[in-house]
Amino acid sequence: INFGSKAGRFGSLIAGANYAAAKGAIAALTRQMAMEFGPRGITVNCICPGVVMNERTRALWAQRRTLQERERVLSEIPLRRHAEVEDVAAAVAFFASEDASFITGVTLDLNGGQTMA
Repeated sequence: INFGSKAGRFGSLIAGANYAAAKGAIAALTRQMAMEFGPRGITVNCICPGVVMNERTRALWAQRRTLQERERVLSEIPLRRHAEVEDVAAAVAFFASEDASFITGVTLDLNGGQTMA
């Protein structure tokens, strides 16, 4: 299970080109590894979260963003919240489970619908 980022799939004005390029490469690597390891029964998938709230990100958001900015950002997410660490853990648990044994080469956008295809 690889970890990319929303920035690697859709760009980011905050993260910068080097970060976005590196995270985009992880998605490509995931697809290639899925092709190469699939014949051996090994699945390879990628999780691309947006902002994940934890102690650090909560403090940064409170320091660097006004209430109006935070509300604006959340209004752009259909589920009206950021991911929590438990949301990421649930995606990892799913990909690691037998329930996902026929899923490979997938990039999961974990961002509350912010980047629906």
